[in-house]
Amino acid sequence: MRIVVDGATGLVGRATRAALAAHEVVATDHPDHPGVSGDVRPCDLLRDDPRPILEGADVYVHVAGLFELDAPLTKLRAVNVEGTRRALQAAVDVGVRRVVHVSSVTVYGTPRRAVTESAAFAPRSPYERTKAEGDAVARGFANQLEVIVARPSGVYGPDARAGLAHLLALHALAAHDGRAGGLRPYVGGPRMNFAHADNVGSALAFLCEHGRPGAYHVAEPDPVAWGDLMSLARRLTGADLGPERRLSNLEARALALTWRHLPASRRERVNASVSRRWARLVDELGLEDALRPRIERYAYDYWRGDHVYDVGKLLRAGWHPPVEDTLEGLATTHAALVDRAWLP
Repeated sequence: MRIVVDGATGLVGRATRAALAAHEVVATDHPDHPGVSGDVRPCDLLRDDPRPILEGADVYVHVAGLFELDAPLTKLRAVNVEGTRRALQAAVDVGVRRVVHVSSVTVYGTPRRAVTESAAFAPRSPYERTKAEGDAVARGFANQLEVIVARPSGVYGPDARAGLAHLLALHALAAHDGRAGGLRPYVGGPRMNFAHADNVGSALAFLCEHGRPGAYHVAEPDPVAWGDLMSLARRLTGADLGPERRLSNLEARALALTWRHLPASRRERVNASVSRRWARLVDELGLEDALRPRIERYAYDYWRGDHVYDVGKLLRAGWHPPVEDTLEGLATTHAALVDRAWLP
């Protein structure tokens, strides 16, 4: 098949291209993104006409989106909603048969229980709202295209520059300069499913080849506790934060609400301190300046309760995740980041 993948230089886009190696893949991304040259064609979905790139495609994988939890609503909506509308309309115009749209489990907000793909949307943050709107826009083309919506959860991996990569970086920073910087030696606590980038790429390739119209969660099947992720990060980086203690759901929720409602000036002072400390670590150890950790306003929203997503629908369809265990996936991610000198 001839398959167009946009957002092709990002974490998910690169993994998807690798998983689709058996097909003719046309890669495209925003012209300002690093890596847009050679076999990656430039296209700004908000300004350029994507139809010439989509001509002759059997499947269009729409990965491109803005993942900045603190970005203004207008900026998020332009990319995640209007960009999706323009992309899928272009697919209709040139006669593409199938579109795989990459949404997110954040459309559900903070679910009260484990959710399936039919659960009601309840987005809270600007990012979540625009992902929910983009998801709805994509499904609105179902009478003109075979629309498949993939909703990954907590994507991480060796090429990630945020999320769990920042969790590892903050613990590496604490190990290096001996300052906890707000980190605590937790175990347990709220649980969440995560998705290694290889799993997301594999799932998107599977949906290109075998998927039926509808929505699918994409993640490792078993959720893990945030405190257990932090415990592993401490062991991997050598951060000594004292005796471990169990993170209760009540304490986790209180921490999440406190951070979200902290005055912006306080949050920025915290992040400015993290930035200075990280710059010193990079300079002293000769690391690649790739991660630049920070704590975004909505980062701890995932601590407000369990975020458990049923991936049974995709598994029953015949997909098998290359990475089955999130803790093992985080360990191999850490090793890869150390190997490429992104982490000490």
